[in-house]
Amino acid sequence: MDQEQYRLMQVIEKVGVFKGFEVTELQRLLRICHLQTYEPNQQIYIAGEPSEAMLILLKGQLIATSKSGGILGQILAGAVTGEMGVFTGRARSANVIASVESTGLVVRKRDLDDLLRENWKTHVKVLQNLMNMVCQRLVDANIQLESYSRTIQSMR
Repeated sequence: MDQEQYRLMQVIEKVGVFKGFEVTELQRLLRICHLQTYEPNQQIYIAGEPSEAMLILLKGQLIATSKSGGILGQILAGAVTGEMGVFTGRARSANVIASVESTGLVVRKRDLDDLLRENWKTHVKVLQNLMNMVCQRLVDANIQLESYSRTIQSMR
């Protein structure tokens, strides 16, 4: 394994959905990843289109917008985008564009599905990680709703 592969594996293992992967699992995953560079203002995902890949951003910055064009947030290096659609089969929920030159690892749904079908232990890890991520997002949403509720109550 060369230094570049080792560095990429270190990035991948920090992605929530791949948490707890062993070295051999990371190596298998890295084999199905494709390095992709995006120019500034290049469209990466379009809301409503099929979710056929996810992206682990290595360098740069992306902007997520709603169908109507409202800014939803920034995606910074080390983050992942498109993973929920890849695992649920749902269409893209947002537009994603590169705000500066950006580079990431693309993981295609069909390749990931094949990898998970071949190794049930890896598949179970991914499912557990997804469950934890969804639960954390629910907790965060509840906290935010409670904060909004308090703000509204104080305005009355």
